[in-house]
Amino acid sequence: MEDSYADDHPYVAGTKNNLGLLLNQMGRPDLAEPLVKESLDFYQARLGSQHTHVGIAINNYATILLVLNKTKQAAEYYAKAIEIYRANLGETHIRVSFAKAQLAVCLYSLGKRDKGLKLWSEVQDNLQPHFEANKPDLPDILINGAIILRRDKQYRKALKLLNQISDLGGTQSVSFQIKYLMECIHCHLALNQDEQARREVKETRELLKNTEVTPYSKHEKLEELAARLD
Repeated sequence: MEDSYADDHPYVAGTKNNLGLLLNQMGRPDLAEPLVKESLDFYQARLGSQHTHVGIAINNYATILLVLNKTKQAAEYYAKAIEIYRANLGETHIRVSFAKAQLAVCLYSLGKRDKGLKLWSEVQDNLQPHFEANKPDLPDILINGAIILRRDKQYRKALKLLNQISDLGGTQSVSFQIKYLMECIHCHLALNQDEQARREVKETRELLKNTEVTPYSKHEKLEELAARLD
């Protein structure tokens, strides 16, 4: 790739970003992080710090950091992305909602429960127009809300969001399907809905078995949950 294009060519930066996002979906955020960061640095140098494309690159990088459990850093980058999106796209744009939902997860994970729940509530208040337009980012927004509510032991509310994801239909990546099913298992176990949880454990095992690259922690966590059904 770089034999044909200079290192500072936009095609190279875009390809690094896309490859990084793909690696993250395949369970290799460690390999994704430097590629997405290089892409972000390129766009900031070329477009300035307040361009919408820079906001997208910042959001992508924050997502990798969150998967790597660098939660405090991820929160800082999500906050920057929100600021850029607001300035360029307006408060109700779905990119603002997406970044705010991710930031809400970070805040909750950092022990800032009230701030995380408040931010998620703000996201929910702006979601209806996006449902009407069936925006493709909706599943990612909803699953972040489900994660927060499940961690807050609001299991039925979390399941309601997960059911909304199912109702949206569409094709999701394998990594998203695994994430979705794991949240469902957590909630159904907490509500003593063991048969539903068993079906979801079986489905998740099949997905993990047929996925070439998956973090070992996913397998380990699934078996921890499955053991609660024995």
